Amino acid sequence: MDFVNFLMALSPIVVVLVGILGFKKSAKTVSPAALLWTLFLAFTYFNLGGATFAENVKVLDPLVWKGIKEGLKIVLMVFGAFTILNLLRETGAIEDVKSTIAQISDDRRLPCGARLSARHCHRCRTAR
Repeated sequence: MDFVNFLMALSPIVVVLVGILGFKKSAKTVSPAALLWTLFLAFTYFNLGGATFAENVKVLDPLVWKGIKEGLKIVLMVFGAFTILNLLRETGAIEDVKSTIAQISDDRRLPCGARLSARHCHRCRTAR
């Protein structure tokens, strides 16, 4: 029974993966379907205590909103990271970061592009 519970709990993630990868749908389309599937499982399969619909809603409503809030926090962090990355690329500051890293370490394990100094490339010994 534990394995079946595991599979049922994993099924909303499978719904998302199949929708995005298998059916080539956007996350905007697949996410509501996965949420509905999750709520269906919560009201039916995982409702072992025999709670009424109103009791289930009272318990699950704050949890759904908490999940939405946490998801938005993650989306905003990723958006901020990409914004900063694009800002660094557009202003050319990423090259300054590369040259600073190259001056800190002479480690041969770093790829050639990461060890560029202002004067020459340490790996291929060519002038820049």
